[in-house]
Amino acid sequence: MGDVPLRTFVIVDIGCRLDGYCSDCTRTFATGALSEEAAAVYAVVLDAHHAAVEAVRAGVAGRAADAVAPEGSACASRTSWRSPRTVARC
Repeated sequence: MGDVPLRTFVIVDIGCRLDGYCSDCTRTFATGALSEEAAAVYAVVLDAHHAAVEAVRAGVAGRAADAVAPEGSACASRTSWRSPRTVARC
């Protein structure tokens, strides 16, 4: 794959299907100390993750839990970075 630049993120996304069950696992790794903007992006995504985890309860639809994640508004106010998902939601 080549060299990975320092002070950025490496995203690993894996999954599989077995007997009709689909799995998905995404992990993000920092390649050294992050720039100020990259650290801000990480904080935004972490805040969104925590909000969604707090919303997950029996009987709550996945879309409802996802909707509470403040990723869209937080990204707009804290950094110029946007994920494709955030752009679609803004």
